[in-house]
Amino acid sequence: MSRLYSPQGGRVVIDLHTGYQGYHADMARTIFLPDTGPEPREAYAYFKGHVAEVIGRVKAGVAMQDVRRWFHQGFERREDWIPLTGPTLYGVGLKNFELPALEHPFEATGYIQDTEANMVLALSNIGLYSKQGWGVRVEETFVVTEGEPIILTKDA
Repeated sequence: MSRLYSPQGGRVVIDLHTGYQGYHADMARTIFLPDTGPEPREAYAYFKGHVAEVIGRVKAGVAMQDVRRWFHQGFERREDWIPLTGPTLYGVGLKNFELPALEHPFEATGYIQDTEANMVLALSNIGLYSKQGWGVRVEETFVVTEGEPIILTKDA
């Protein structure tokens, strides 16, 4: 576990990095404690749905650059939301940030290429933060197939 955050006891953001027999995986979830108000919960539901929608469009042969564009173009922007930047899409496997990769928006463009069947990718190392002090994150790991992707990160 790389991060545990609970200001005023309102919510916890957990970002897990795990390894098994030399393979690495990554996922992030926001867990709400009982006293969390509705606005962060609504933002989380929106953000989680958006991540799922973008992953649902990914199949073998889709350009990784298109996935990044879909994510950022379809990402709803509200006046009080501040998106956390990070790699939108990256490979997971034998190294934590395995190729293929798309880098942070203001750095190098990464290794843009088409997705292939059996690639294991993670989508969105990005979060939503509010000027009111709350934040949410969702990160999913999935397998690219010729059809619908297979989600590897599941909620309990």
